[in-house]
Amino acid sequence: MKFAQGLIVGLLFGSAAVFISYEKSAFLGLPGVSVTLAESTLTTAVKDAQRQCESRMAAAIESAERQCETKLSRVQQDEHEEESAEEEPQEEPAEEPAEELAEAAVSAELKDPASMTPYGCPPGLPKIQSILQDEGSEKFSMHHYERYYASWFREMRCRSTLRLVEIGASQASLKAWDRMFQSSSKTILGVADSDRSSENAMDALISKGPWDIIIDNGSSAAGQMLFCLFSLWNTLAPGGVYIIQNLHANFGVNEVAAERPLANQAWAVVQKIEEIQQVLMRHQLGARDLSVMPGDHSLISVEWGMNLVKLRKCTELECASPPKWREVRVDMDRMVAWNERATATNPKITKRPGTLPQPMSQPRSIEPPAFADVSGSPYPCPKGLESIASLIKRSGSDKYKNHRYDHYYERWFREIRCKPKIKVIEIGANQGHSLNAWDTIFTSPGKTVLGLAYGGPAMGVEKKVRRGVGVLFGDQSKKRTMEDLIARGPWDIIIDDGSHVPYHMVFSFFSLWKAVVPGGLYVIEDLETNYWLPGRRVYGYKLSHTGIDTDAAHSAVKKVEQLTKALMRFQLGARGLTVMPGDGDICSVEWGHNLVKIRKCTEEEAAANPTWKTPIFDQQEMEAWIQQAQRTNPRV
Repeated sequence: MKFAQGLIVGLLFGSAAVFISYEKSAFLGLPGVSVTLAESTLTTAVKDAQRQCESRMAAAIESAERQCETKLSRVQQDEHEEESAEEEPQEEPAEEPAEELAEAAVSAELKDPASMTPYGCPPGLPKIQSILQDEGSEKFSMHHYERYYASWFREMRCRSTLRLVEIGASQASLKAWDRMFQSSSKTILGVADSDRSSENAMDALISKGPWDIIIDNGSSAAGQMLFCLFSLWNTLAPGGVYIIQNLHANFGVNEVAAERPLANQAWAVVQKIEEIQQVLMRHQLGARDLSVMPGDHSLISVEWGMNLVKLRKCTELECASPPKWREVRVDMDRMVAWNERATATNPKITKRPGTLPQPMSQPRSIEPPAFADVSGSPYPCPKGLESIASLIKRSGSDKYKNHRYDHYYERWFREIRCKPKIKVIEIGANQGHSLNAWDTIFTSPGKTVLGLAYGGPAMGVEKKVRRGVGVLFGDQSKKRTMEDLIARGPWDIIIDDGSHVPYHMVFSFFSLWKAVVPGGLYVIEDLETNYWLPGRRVYGYKLSHTGIDTDAAHSAVKKVEQLTKALMRFQLGARGLTVMPGDGDICSVEWGHNLVKIRKCTEEEAAANPTWKTPIFDQQEMEAWIQQAQRTNPRV
């Protein structure tokens, strides 16, 4: 059998690894284990890629030959005209050989941004949705995970190298991953679900790391999910993602008894990851020892979707440029006690969790990239567009120098920054720095950039912003102000950088969510105040009932965490699972360092929600939880 270079597809059964290497054409694994795979199955994607390359090369050579023929014809015609008119001949540039023209044509085609699809991929790349549908994967037919994978994997689809492992993988999903990722050298590995809780199985995966993508699609038991996460997190490469699917079983009584986060089972996977995501606050809280999972210092975001969650590891640049450490503003005794309770319910792993084969190298520069990669934008963008990070830095906003929100905004906004007539509003306009940044970041004609300022014209903020940027004066805790903002919408992006009072954060979100367009984003910054010592003041307001262990009645963090539970309604069969009006439009919730982003479903996503399953929950328990959650809502 002859194989194309660089692709590895394999299966892992318990602690026994079996690979077929396309590069070496050899079986790698333990004695006594065998697997048979058809050559046609393995090489379909490779042959398709070869045919595409051959077709493109032939087209490029043919184009170059036509150029040569046209050029030669023009030269001959010019010579004929010169002889007829008896004019002095003019010097003609030397012709290039056809081979050089062909090579130049191919090079130009590969490098021309106009001919590329998202992040360096060749034209005509099939959509992730189409691939999952073609392979008959339930990730599409039942769960509609493609809405998340399209975004999460976009940057990775055409990387030169890629390593992916799926725990509990089906043949359909392995085929889908093989087609989805166009890397010249890739490893796609499936793990049998029979012994995923074995440390020997984890050791086998650790030895084959580091991994760019780890997907847990196994037994759905919370204990095994957490065991795998704690064992494998450190084997992720910088910028890698760890995805856990099928979270609904943690809520059910029919599938996995007693593992129900709605009942506050401390060892359930949903609650454990909510504990882990608190670590994202440690810089702004000055809590240097806050840690729940080994290696969680490299965690940069946690994103919840419908029945799945993604944890992302920081890239080398992001790891080297974290937010500034702030002075301690929390009750450290309460923080330490909470941390001890959280770690006490961690899975028991006798061996040291897996680590990267080599430590992350220090990047050459921790400066933000100068230019934006907008090749994945569905809207036409001008060439040489300056990066969002660079523009935020130049604006003088503390979003860069203190918080490093640019790590998130570069990803969240880059595909819509050229959207025609985009409308952006920021609650909180003090010096006007960030408003000026938004005005330079969003380039489309007819855009609207508006800031809500507190304190009236005497603050002078309207004199500090660029021409075309609007400033409105009002109080985000007042219904009249919210109604005014709603009337000026709908908005593509709403950013709350206002009073920082937890109740105001929740009140504004509940009021304005309906004014966000389908596919739009609502961002709440500076969540740190939800954890501060009660009695501290922020912008003249005295905080009360704040702290890491407070309840949803006094914490925007806890209230948004409640909303993530509503994302499970389809797979739970819980049609009445709702926390606030309109939360059925929420497609994802992503937490970062000191901020959170809530994304509204697009119209296409809303028309293709996951399949309603037969109810698997305790009805009485569910109703009690919903009533308790709704009692802590603000009065809007």
